Amino acid sequence: MIYIFIDLSVNFFAMNIGDALDYICFTCIRCNGTTLIAEIHRRIMLDRELYLSRRIEHNSLYEFLYSIAVDIQGTSAVGSCSENRFTFSGGSNCTSWNVHQNDLLEVIKNCFPSDLYHSPSKKKYDRAVRALMTELLSVDVVTKKKKYIGIGDMGSIQFVQMSSLLGLIPLYCFQYNSIRSTKLGPAKFIARSYSKNNTDISLEEYNRIFQTIQREFQEIWGSKITSSLLENTLCELWRSYKRTVRAMKKEVSEIGVDVITNQSLFVDSSVKDVYYYDDRRQCIQNIFNIQTSGKGLTYLHPALVMKSYNVTGMRGNNSHVTITNWKQDKHDHKNMFWSDMGDDRTVATSLQLDKTFKNSFVLNDDF
Repeated sequence: MIYIFIDLSVNFFAMNIGDALDYICFTCIRCNGTTLIAEIHRRIMLDRELYLSRRIEHNSLYEFLYSIAVDIQGTSAVGSCSENRFTFSGGSNCTSWNVHQNDLLEVIKNCFPSDLYHSPSKKKYDRAVRALMTELLSVDVVTKKKKYIGIGDMGSIQFVQMSSLLGLIPLYCFQYNSIRSTKLGPAKFIARSYSKNNTDISLEEYNRIFQTIQREFQEIWGSKITSSLLENTLCELWRSYKRTVRAMKKEVSEIGVDVITNQSLFVDSSVKDVYYYDDRRQCIQNIFNIQTSGKGLTYLHPALVMKSYNVTGMRGNNSHVTITNWKQDKHDHKNMFWSDMGDDRTVATSLQLDKTFKNSFVLNDDF
């Protein structure tokens, strides 16, 4: 999804922070995965002139993306997918998310003030992330309705991670996750590990156990065992456990979680990765990951790494790696940055791309 955002900014129309917030909200509410947004991207780039005219007709990037999604799927289930992993939010179909651009940016600024960047720490960033997620899930005191309809527990986590990858909050926050509800897979898997019902353990206790598991795994495999990775793994383990028990024609309450260690009984439910093939470049999507330096995630020196894979037989199977990051202040010279820093940012602040990095996204003279 990061690849698509940058590619659209280079080859379709220039992006600003308001567009980034629309893009983040669309991916949180309407496509929990790459499938839908990849098809939208493919259509735009196949008929650039058509979609440029259509973009002008809409007040926001969110409305524009939603209109193409309706072309693809109709109005009843925008964001749905055959893969269970990619299901749209049960929230509002409202497309006027541009009304939230300014207040969402203000929420980000309040949770991540400029002075936070001068003396960063894991504890401060985690506290800021929790404050941001609390605000995203808050209820209006007058109307008694959610302020941001359509963003739930999982959507708020995705909002944080996408905001991090798009440089609106520190890149460190990409790895953040926690158990947000006792009704979700990670909590249920932990509960069954203790042979308890998921309601027998408080949310605070779940997160204490979750942090203990992460700490013990990090002692074995290091800082790559992030809270985000662990939460996702527990989710997949819960799905595998349920499918294994179902295949045995038993009830969940009858079988312990250690059944998944029995290879003769185990039913794998992990969702296969979906790769987006960019036929314009004859390559698989540019794949991003996080590379840390210094003392690892705890002491906050992450960088975004872009790997571009060529998969066609004629052109070989070459790859190149570009180190990228988001500029936080005037001394931090990186390949992607917003034109204004910190408190000076507005929804009109534009995305800036270094020429070297930008060139890797330009196809030919037609763009």
